[in-house]
Amino acid sequence: MQDDLRTRLRSAWRRLRRLERREVRGFRAWLEHTNNLIHLSALLFVPLLMGAVTFLSGELQELSFLLFPPLASGAYTLFHDPDGTFASPRRFVGGLTFGAVAGLVSLNIVATLQGTTAGAPEVTPGGAALAVALTGAGTWALDLEEPAAFSTALLVLVTGTDRVTYVLSVATSSLLVAGVFLLWRERFYDRRARYLYTSTRGDDRVLVPVRGAHPGETARLGARIAAAHEGAKVVLLGLLTPDEFEEVATAGEDGRSVDHPDGTVPVRNPAAGGTTPDGGPAGDGSMAAAGTDPDPATGTGPDDAAPDEATVGGPAPVGGDRLAEQLATAASAMDLEARAADLEATYGVPAEVLVAETAPDAPGRAIVQAAHDTNCDLIVTPYETDGDRLASYIHELFHSDTDTLVHRCADPETTDDGEWRDVLVPVRRAGDVAHKMIDFATRLAGDAGRVSVCHCIGTERERSDAERMLGNLAETVDQGVETRVARANIEEFLTRVSRSYDLVIIGSSADRSAASRFISRPTFERVDDLGCDFAVLDRNFQLE
Repeated sequence: MQDDLRTRLRSAWRRLRRLERREVRGFRAWLEHTNNLIHLSALLFVPLLMGAVTFLSGELQELSFLLFPPLASGAYTLFHDPDGTFASPRRFVGGLTFGAVAGLVSLNIVATLQGTTAGAPEVTPGGAALAVALTGAGTWALDLEEPAAFSTALLVLVTGTDRVTYVLSVATSSLLVAGVFLLWRERFYDRRARYLYTSTRGDDRVLVPVRGAHPGETARLGARIAAAHEGAKVVLLGLLTPDEFEEVATAGEDGRSVDHPDGTVPVRNPAAGGTTPDGGPAGDGSMAAAGTDPDPATGTGPDDAAPDEATVGGPAPVGGDRLAEQLATAASAMDLEARAADLEATYGVPAEVLVAETAPDAPGRAIVQAAHDTNCDLIVTPYETDGDRLASYIHELFHSDTDTLVHRCADPETTDDGEWRDVLVPVRRAGDVAHKMIDFATRLAGDAGRVSVCHCIGTERERSDAERMLGNLAETVDQGVETRVARANIEEFLTRVSRSYDLVIIGSSADRSAASRFISRPTFERVDDLGCDFAVLDRNFQLE
C-alpha cells in the first residue's frame, strides 16, 4: 500500500515538473517577442519606481505629490519605447528639469509685471501661457523636447511646497528613474538575445541524413551551420532498408559492385576469402562495421558481444542476416567516412558517421532515433516530395522534438563550394522561429555576407509596424542585417528577388492551426520556382 502511494506521489510530482518546465518554456518563448518584453518591463519597473519615489516623499515632507504625474508618464515613455526618440536619459532629465525651471521663471516674470510676490498661490492665464511657451522654445533650442516637461512647467505653478524645492525634487527623482532605465537598457534589454532567446543557442550538433538528389550540398549546409559555434559536430546518417541488405549480400557472393544511397562500392564476401569493404583482410565470416576491427586477443568483434553500434533502428540480425547487415553497413560507412573527411577539412568541424536500418517508406522514425542517440539538436535533411506535397517522413520530423531544417538545392553549380553568402529571411511575425532563422542566416553568411530580413504587407498602414518589428529582430544580432518591407504577395516577392540571393530560409508555419493550413497551404508549399536554394525551418527543440 505504501509502495503504491509513493509511486503515485512520484508520478504526480513528475507530471507537475513537466508542466512547470512546459510553462517556463512557453513563457520564455513569449518573452522572445520584443513587444511583450517591453510591455512587461514597463508594467514592472514604472510601478516600482513610483513606489520608491512615494516612499521618499513620505520620509521627506518637502516633496510634493504633484511630482508624480510627470514622473510616471515620462518613465512609461522611456520603458515603452526604449529605442525611440524620447528614450534618452539626457532628454528625460533635462526636459523635466527645464520644464520646472521654465515654470518657475514665468511665475517670477508675471509676479514682477503685476507687482505681486512670486509665492502667491493663484495662477494667472498669462503665467500658464508663458510657462508653456518658455518650455517649448527652450526644450526645442536645447534638443530636450520631452512631453512630460510641459507637465512640470504647469505643476510648479500650483504646488503647495516651496517651488525651488519642487524644481530640485524633479531633477533628483528624474535622475533616479533615468539611472534605472539606463541600467536596464544597457545591461539587459540590449543583451536580451543572450539572456532570453533560447532559439539563438543550441543547434551545434547537426544530424544530416545522406539522401536525396544533392546530399553533398545538404551536408555542407549542415556543416557550415555547425561550424559557426565551438564544440559543434556533424553526424552523417546513412539509411539502409532490408532489401538493400539482401542486395549487398547477393552482390558479395558474386563479387559485384552495389549501388546504395551513399554511393557505389565494390563488395567482397569475407567468408570467401576476399577483402572486406573497408579494405581489411577477410576474417571468419564476421566483420566490424564502420571501420572497427575484431579484437586480436579473442578473435571476436563488437558484433559478437552486442548489437552493432553503427546500426540503429532495427532488430539484431542472426546468421546470414548478420552478414548482410555487416556488408551493407560497411559499404555505406565507407562513403560516409569519405564525406566526413571532406567536411572536416573544409569547415574544421568534427564529423561522425552512423548507419541505420529503416523501413523503405518510413525513414522518419529512424532519423529521429538517430538524433536522440547521437545527442543532436538539429536535423538538416534534403527536401523531398510525394507528388506536389512534402514527403510524409518530413512531416514526421516536423512533429518530433528536434529542430528540423529541410534544404532544397536549386543547382549545385549556383553555390560557390558550399558557400551561401547572400541569405534572405522572410518573416511573418516576431518570435523564436524568426530569431532562429536569422541566427542560421548569420552563421551561413558570415562577416562578409549579406543577410536580409523581409516582411510583406497588404496596405501602407501596416508599414510602420512592420518596420518596427524587423528593427527589433535585426538588433538582436551582432552582424549587420538589412530589413525590407514589401507591399506585395509573398510568393510573387520571393520569385522576383530570389535570384539576387544564394539561399532563402522560411518557417514551416507550424504555429498555424490545421484549419488555417487546410484553407491556405503553407508558403513553402506554394513557392515552387526560385532561383536559389531554399530551406524550411521547423522549430521543435527546447532547452531546459
